[in-house]
Amino acid sequence: LRKIILACVFGTAGFIAIAIVPLAHYSVTPIRKLKAATEKSIHPSPYHHHDDTHEGAVLETLNAQNEKRGGILGGISKIVRGRWGLSQGTASEDGRSKAFKVPGKVKESKHIITDELTELTSTFNEMADELMIQYNRLEERVAERTRELEISKKAAETANESKTLFIANISHELKTPLNGILGMCAVCMGEDDLPRIKKSLKVVYKSGDLLLHLLNDLLTFSKNEIDSAIRLDEKEFSLAEIKSQILTIFEKQVMEKHVHFTVKFIGTPAAAETIIINDEK
Repeated sequence: LRKIILACVFGTAGFIAIAIVPLAHYSVTPIRKLKAATEKSIHPSPYHHHDDTHEGAVLETLNAQNEKRGGILGGISKIVRGRWGLSQGTASEDGRSKAFKVPGKVKESKHIITDELTELTSTFNEMADELMIQYNRLEERVAERTRELEISKKAAETANESKTLFIANISHELKTPLNGILGMCAVCMGEDDLPRIKKSLKVVYKSGDLLLHLLNDLLTFSKNEIDSAIRLDEKEFSLAEIKSQILTIFEKQVMEKHVHFTVKFIGTPAAAETIIINDEK
């Protein structure tokens, strides 16, 4: 009887010792799959790197939920949290920035019994899918904002170039009436003949009027740029009067430099006649 009892005891102990290893390996297979999924993360995009703090936040949330539930998963979560906290501290000390990664999904197999680990695996896969969806939406919004910024930047650069060119042109245009005013004033100061002084003052007035129009164009440039239209001041004028005014403005400079200066209007007579006839109609 003693031998039978000893044989049963040692046989049972041997069987348990032999069977416990494969049983334990099979029991922790879902846990190992979940751990491998958290370690085997994927890059959602080949660009746009971010800090790797989001993955840590996800694991912290899962571990906190498991600790509240208690049991075997609670103990495992405590161990994982301890290791994660240590690795987080080391990473923060190193000060390295890692690329953002989305945790890989856990391959779910057919199961008969639904337990906490099964629910955790399903929740983990749903979380990974939602992370990928939200990340793709964020990437689309960032790309859209980037395109809008590029368009705004090009528009601002174009407007800046236009304003620079306008200022350069208007500065050159302002010199002509100013030179005419200064020249006629110098002529008036050296003249005793009243008719000639009156003629010079008339040129000064015309030059001042031209200068006023140029200043008005400068002040209304922004409005014209927005409306994309320039309002023209239409009124009757004489070509002979314009020719006389131009000759008078540059008279002093022509005399000082001893050059031949004349004003001619060149155009297409047929086109001018057509314009005048159409305007009369």
